[in-house]
Amino acid sequence: MDFAPDFTRRTFSAGDYVVFALMFLVSTLIGCFYFYKDRKKEDRDEFLIGGRSLSPYPVGLSLSVSVVTGTLVLGTPGDVYAFGTTYIWLVIGFFLAAAVASEIYVPIFYGLRLRSAYEYLEYRFHRSVRILGAITYIVHTVIYLGFVIYAPAYALNVVTGWNIWGAITSTSFVCIIYTALGGLKAVIWIDVAQMIFIVFGFVSVLIQGSLKAGGYEVLWKKCIDGGRINFGNFNPDPRLSNTFWSLCVGGGLSATSLYAVNQASVQRFMSCRSATTAKAAAFLNCAGLLILYVLAMLVGVEIYGYYHKCDPLQFTHLTQRDQLLPFLVMDLFQNNPGAPGLIVASIYSSCLSSVSTSLIALSSVTVTDIFSPWWDFSEERSTWIARGSVVFYGILGILFAFLTSRLEGLLKAALVIHGLLGGPMLGVFTLGILFPCANPAGAIVGLLVGVAMNAWVFSGALDYSWYIEQFQGFLPLQTDMCPTTETSLPSNATTPLASLSTAMSTHQSSTTAAGTVPAVVEIYSMSFWYLSAWGFTFTIVVGLLISFMTCGQRSRKDVDPRFVHPFFSHWLCIFLPKSAQKWTWCGVPHDFVRNNTKTTENEQGSSNATFRDERF
Repeated sequence: MDFAPDFTRRTFSAGDYVVFALMFLVSTLIGCFYFYKDRKKEDRDEFLIGGRSLSPYPVGLSLSVSVVTGTLVLGTPGDVYAFGTTYIWLVIGFFLAAAVASEIYVPIFYGLRLRSAYEYLEYRFHRSVRILGAITYIVHTVIYLGFVIYAPAYALNVVTGWNIWGAITSTSFVCIIYTALGGLKAVIWIDVAQMIFIVFGFVSVLIQGSLKAGGYEVLWKKCIDGGRINFGNFNPDPRLSNTFWSLCVGGGLSATSLYAVNQASVQRFMSCRSATTAKAAAFLNCAGLLILYVLAMLVGVEIYGYYHKCDPLQFTHLTQRDQLLPFLVMDLFQNNPGAPGLIVASIYSSCLSSVSTSLIALSSVTVTDIFSPWWDFSEERSTWIARGSVVFYGILGILFAFLTSRLEGLLKAALVIHGLLGGPMLGVFTLGILFPCANPAGAIVGLLVGVAMNAWVFSGALDYSWYIEQFQGFLPLQTDMCPTTETSLPSNATTPLASLSTAMSTHQSSTTAAGTVPAVVEIYSMSFWYLSAWGFTFTIVVGLLISFMTCGQRSRKDVDPRFVHPFFSHWLCIFLPKSAQKWTWCGVPHDFVRNNTKTTENEQGSSNATFRDERF
């Protein structure tokens, strides 16, 4: 049985809007609950890191939802539709990233009892490195915040006719309220509820689509015939966007920067009861991610199987792949009043998670890294500054949403925005944690060069995007069974913006022919998955060169062992002799710390709190 798009009913009913309102109300009530529960605890640690008292289960699920789900839920099904099931290899990259973060970075951060990841940069290097890192993160996250507010609202506007600015303001308003009232605890527990909502939405779509198609095996067979079941792409060409290597290596390093040094993740790790609990949360997050990615992939398979003879992107008003999932929902549930609102609300809840995660992380960095080093505020005043920061960044996010323009798709655009700064930032932390010879000059210059190299590649990729498109790996789509006339926009939908790829494609006919492109374009053509790795590599190499040029190796023995990870003393390297392990310490006295700091985790936390007070 073959299917074609049906636009006979494409707008929300009153019941659908009621369901959306209820989802927003539940989130707001959870924030109010934690505000009331902790009303006598005017402690910024309680507000920003949950009082360091959370178990690994909610933290792990919150990580699964908040770190990538805003882009995963809408972006991955559309990309599976266009590129096939190769995307499942990205899960391996995330698993490796979680393992690296939990074994190398989390023990260092938790041992120092950090509130913000960027405190480490002052401990290890200098206050100027900390401020530079914090400002870089704020700029990066505010831009990303505007994007994650705008893009899902735009997708729903195109498909359902929902007023785009009404969606943006209502979403932002709800996130501001429950984040400012309840702090990190509210954000984490709302993430847990949203995880349940998202799984419910995916499963509902899979069941309804299977029933209408005559069984999921029918949809799967059509995907096999259309070349979408393609797990075996092991081509090592770095220009290809969707291969085992680009997803595992490039995607894995990009995910490492998300888990290891991104404030949103570090903040959750610091909210755990102990370092062991934080490690457990990292691996529980992997289980949640596996569930979400498999469901997202299966929904992508369903989208292709359902529309394999009539591509909505070529025939209808849809302009982006991330609009395909809400498009399918409206088609599948059009005869079930209230159901489209329920399912789309469950999917759209991922937007709430992304926004609230960004707001609480920005608040923590602002209070901890911008205000605290210069002004000695009381705990109560610091807490209210943190709440005010949430409101400020929420309003700023709305303003950036008005300025946001879209790239080729939700998943790619979000990863490009992250890759520009995420890879170099991971490089700075890695310089400090793994290389005792690295010094402040190396860290600063390495970060600036890494960001500059990423910006250079990104700008070059924009100029030659018409050439780079041949490496994207788009699979063929058909319109054999489309209706004879194109459908129109919902009456209150915003006119779709032209995508960047379309604009640049029209440029090809009037510019340089593909056969005469400069050799440097091959660098610009690298997959966007490798953007983090590119900036990371330059940050490490340049950082080490500058450190050696400024005699950083002379002071390596003076580095506090709490700031450096003895990588080759890990149990994975147990085969190395003790003398060889000690040689890799580069003179840092890790054995002294081991022999003289045999305390419990609580005692260690107390000593580290004293260490914090001495430094600040």
